[in-house]
Amino acid sequence: MEAKATIRYAKISPRKLRFLTDAVKAMKPTTALDRLGLSQKRSAKVLWKAIKSAVDNGKTVYNMLPEKMEFKTLAIDEGVFLKRYRAGSRGTGKPYKRRTSHITVVLFQKEGKKVQEVKSQEAETKMVEAKAEKVTATKKPVAKKIIKKS
Repeated sequence: MEAKATIRYAKISPRKLRFLTDAVKAMKPTTALDRLGLSQKRSAKVLWKAIKSAVDNGKTVYNMLPEKMEFKTLAIDEGVFLKRYRAGSRGTGKPYKRRTSHITVVLFQKEGKKVQEVKSQEAETKMVEAKAEKVTATKKPVAKKIIKKS
């Protein structure tokens, strides 16, 4: 199972986003979210949103456990760019490009149990514990005789 999230036309340069992706790819998504949340880079906020979306998609759609997820791909691609002009010398306009990015995050879960299986096991153990409590509650306590030695 794979959980996927994309952000298209993010108004930040791909070069700035790629600066963080190399470090993030080596981490698990949950630790990456923690680290990116504390980062002061502007690109960290955009990358955090993409990874958070992929983790949430995996939890809700595929019943994946966030602790077991790993990155399959974390791609930063160039989007369209907007041509703009800045004032130059002698009254001329100097062109520059406002770059955009496309972020694609694909997560997968290695082996492990699904959330439903874990919940069913928890419910099963609760039922066994409840039965054990009923059995101990129905047994009458045996009165012990106290014999005094004289």
